[in-house]
Amino acid sequence: MTVSEAEKILKAWQSFMEVWDKFNILMLDIPPSFYPYPPEKLEEGLNIMENLFATSGNNKMANAIQITKVNLWNLPKDDEEALKNNLSILNMMFENNDLKTTLLNKLHETRDRWINLRNEEKNIKI
Repeated sequence: MTVSEAEKILKAWQSFMEVWDKFNILMLDIPPSFYPYPPEKLEEGLNIMENLFATSGNNKMANAIQITKVNLWNLPKDDEEALKNNLSILNMMFENNDLKTTLLNKLHETRDRWINLRNEEKNIKI
């Protein structure tokens, strides 16, 4: 894989992490078909970029890549398994009002942080 291809994978991965964050807050699996590339390609591209950032001294970015790569370790085997897992979690959530309230509050907090971050980015002059 070329560095250019790895850069594209990293950009897709960074965008995907916003989606992953919302699913994670609700304790839901993301169906494998939602991922921007097959897991093997993602890991290969992320490894290349992690090494490039580490070599250039950008340890913060290298560590961020390393931390998020763990999301590739325990994927459901297919979309059907993900949906079955999600149904189970959603049923549990709706049977337990405290859990539902907690998860929805966390989702709203994340949304608010995301909106604030986007507003801050608009105010940054380049």
